[in-house]
Amino acid sequence: MVTTYFHIPSIYNITHVRAMALASYKSDLVTHLNLKKDQEIQLVEVSDDWSWAVDFTGKSGWVPSTQLRISETPATQSDISRLRLTITLRIGDKLKKIDYLGHPEQTFFTSQEFAAFENVDWSSTLSIVLKDDDNTISVYEEPLASMKDQANEGVYFKTLKSGLKGNFASCLMLIRVSNSLEALQSMNSDYDMPGVAESYVDPELMPGEVIATSAKTQGACGNIILDGMLYLTNARLIFISSSIYSNVLSCPLLCIENTETVQGTFKVMTKDLRAIEYSISSQEQAKIFSEKFGQQIGMFFCISHYLALTNPQPYGWGVYDPEREFMRLGVLESNLFRICELNTDYELCDTYPSILIQPVTVPDTQLEKISKFRSKNRIPTLCWYGKGAGLYRSSQPLVGFFSSRCRDDEDYMLKSRIKYIIDARPKINARANKVSGKGYEHQSHYPHCKIIFANIHNIHKVRESFESLVELFGRDDDFFLMVQNSRWLHYIKAILSAAKIAADLLYYEKASVLVHCSDGWDRTPEITSLAQLLLDPFYRSFHGFQVLLAKEWLAFGHRFRERIQGTEKSPVFIQFLDSIHQVLSQFPNEFQFNSKYLLFLASALYSGKYGTFMSDCEKTSQDFQGRTLSAFSEDSAEFLNSNYSPSQIEILPLKVGLRYMKLWEYHFQWQII
Repeated sequence: MVTTYFHIPSIYNITHVRAMALASYKSDLVTHLNLKKDQEIQLVEVSDDWSWAVDFTGKSGWVPSTQLRISETPATQSDISRLRLTITLRIGDKLKKIDYLGHPEQTFFTSQEFAAFENVDWSSTLSIVLKDDDNTISVYEEPLASMKDQANEGVYFKTLKSGLKGNFASCLMLIRVSNSLEALQSMNSDYDMPGVAESYVDPELMPGEVIATSAKTQGACGNIILDGMLYLTNARLIFISSSIYSNVLSCPLLCIENTETVQGTFKVMTKDLRAIEYSISSQEQAKIFSEKFGQQIGMFFCISHYLALTNPQPYGWGVYDPEREFMRLGVLESNLFRICELNTDYELCDTYPSILIQPVTVPDTQLEKISKFRSKNRIPTLCWYGKGAGLYRSSQPLVGFFSSRCRDDEDYMLKSRIKYIIDARPKINARANKVSGKGYEHQSHYPHCKIIFANIHNIHKVRESFESLVELFGRDDDFFLMVQNSRWLHYIKAILSAAKIAADLLYYEKASVLVHCSDGWDRTPEITSLAQLLLDPFYRSFHGFQVLLAKEWLAFGHRFRERIQGTEKSPVFIQFLDSIHQVLSQFPNEFQFNSKYLLFLASALYSGKYGTFMSDCEKTSQDFQGRTLSAFSEDSAEFLNSNYSPSQIEILPLKVGLRYMKLWEYHFQWQII
């Protein structure tokens, strides 16, 4: 029989939630509390719409949450003097209760009691229930598996941060676990009362992550203001405080859009719609912090991270095998298509995949001529096939101001039986490109094709629209007007409309379709990916969706590196994930993955952990394969849709009207209230 001992020696860093009124509020309702602008209040209960507050006179009532700026402040001894704290530890059906003693003139609680559990099932969960008298104010759960090895060999210890209900916001708890009671009793008692001095939990660093500098600071974002420590590493800005909202003030370096330092205030605008201000009290520290920040390059952290892992998983880089995928589609078994080896060494087009699928009737010599007529040599090539119709993609033709033509390109459309060309751009933009020697297919030169302009705006409009969404922070009365003015959902609608047109033509008319934009690496994969998602249930499975992303976005050269950190930054991939969210919302049971997976991909894009998003094409991605993690190696169960129940429907009947659109939670994930 093995006995395991649990010890939580201290509960400390207890904080209040306080708030300041951003505007005056007056109500005739007796249950509401009137406020003056800049008035400070204490929050007892916080929700999205209304919060229960107490003013300095002791009056209490409801106040609108959206008109508050929230901060967490350390509780005083008088604040906590009436607390009678106990902790109940639960493992399975076994319970152990521990009483805690408060200390005069101090703001922490301690206990010398040890909880003993026999024959612990390490696959189960430890539940920590914190009570004030008989009122439960916190429930914290921790998997025992993470404690097992250290508890068996010595002492497992960790600082836990837990949110609190009622008059308090959060607290820290120190936990120790060991199979040796003597080992626990010999631990230095100085750790038992960390509340005596100012204390913050050390940041949990990822493998390969190194701290460059740190500073005491006050962080502010939206309606959150917190005191804490700011750490700069080679991967992130990490804000540490006793608050459960600290993560709002932390962000990966790759997620930072721009910075500015003004009189000790370090201002950060992030790519995920946060405006953060760090007020560093020491001017000297602020200067050092700014200098150190300029030396960090988050783009290379993925390599350091991989090298530091003890058992890195290679899975993910090979998720897309072109021969296997086109075999699944029945393409390689037919006598209609062939594998083209012109680009094996990326000599024909360095931003295309090495393996291309082409009609057997089109020889390599013809493709070489066509490559000189298409922008960046991105020739038409097959990306999906079903029921006698093919989906092709390319870049714009180089027709120029004098409407030049290429007979080989025109002949390609006949041989591949392409009946529709979807140009993703507004026609006026496509026409303007003729001045620089580019343009669009002229109907008279392609009489067997119908040309459709999808009116999807370029990367600059997408960036402007996305950045305007930051104004949604703290807005309530004019929230929907701000969404309308951003045009974000209008741009999503344009993408979905184009994808639906392509899918409908392929399915109902059995007509082959060519899709392109300017260079074929932004709007083009948005349309082709979504069209395939509507047509092919394989791509709605978890693995199939990864194959789709690897094929249309990675192999065919979406410029991830340039869009994340280059001179032409734009949240094109975020826009695409939002479009997927819209489809998933209409057909929730048709997808094996859920919205959490979309949020993970959006987070992974800027995390700096994965080499997946660090290159601009298949050729340059080889520099990261075997040296970095793939985002596709993450396959947590939380990404799976428990209601997945695919129907037999062959094409999803997507509705593209604005009234069917929902603002994706990604855009307001950092808004606490």
